[in-house]
Amino acid sequence: MSMIKARDVMTQSVYTVFPDTPVLHAARLLVEKHVSGLPVVDEERNLLGIISEKDLLELLLDITLENKKVEDVMTRDVISFKPDDSLIWICKFLMHHNIRRVPIADHGKLVGVISRRDIMAQILRRK
Repeated sequence: MSMIKARDVMTQSVYTVFPDTPVLHAARLLVEKHVSGLPVVDEERNLLGIISEKDLLELLLDITLENKKVEDVMTRDVISFKPDDSLIWICKFLMHHNIRRVPIADHGKLVGVISRRDIMAQILRRK
């Protein structure tokens, strides 16, 4: 596993949203696509943030929800990794933080995502 890089494991076809996407649309996308978070990008796929189930839970109780956009609630300080980063580093990071997925960015542009499940699948393939 030490030689495996992020690019070898990352999911490249990633569901994304824009900052001006309505929050309710993002919530529907999370549920329908069975993902726990969505990278927020601009038209050039520059990584701007991430919106997760956790970000949306409190909002579901908010009566002004239909007026909110993704940019109102997204996490802006996103920790991302590069395509050539070691899968071991990413695995250790996910083990020590309450995060389920990390974006993979190349020069600021989203190129993929690695989730805990992606790493578990890789481990099982190797065993």
